Amino acid sequence: MRAEIRPLEGKYYGTIIRVTFDGDCDYTEFTIWYPIGPPSDRWLKEYGYTRDQWERNARVPDNFEGTVSIQEELPGDDPYESRATFMLVSIIVSALNKKGRLSLNKE
Repeated sequence: MRAEIRPLEGKYYGTIIRVTFDGDCDYTEFTIWYPIGPPSDRWLKEYGYTRDQWERNARVPDNFEGTVSIQEELPGDDPYESRATFMLVSIIVSALNKKGRLSLNKE
C-alpha cells in the first residue's frame, strides 16, 4: 500500500489523497476539505505567489490594472487549500505509508 497527495489541478475541489494497492492497478482516493485560515504554500504557488508575499500582505495586480493586497485578492470567492488542510493530509499520508509497510491483515 502506498499513499500520496495528488497535485493541485485547476479549480480547487479539495485536497486528494490516493491510496494505491497491489502495485499501481488498484487504488482509491478521498478528499479533505477545510478551507479555514491562510492558504497552503502550494496553493499560493499555483497563483504565482509566495508565503512571504502572503505574510507581508503584499500588493498584487488586480483585474483592473491596479493593485490590491494579496489577502484581499486571495482566496476570493473560490474554495482553497488551507495550510491546515495540507498539514492534516500530510499527517494522514505519512501514517498510511507507515502502516502500509506492515501487514494489512494485522491491527
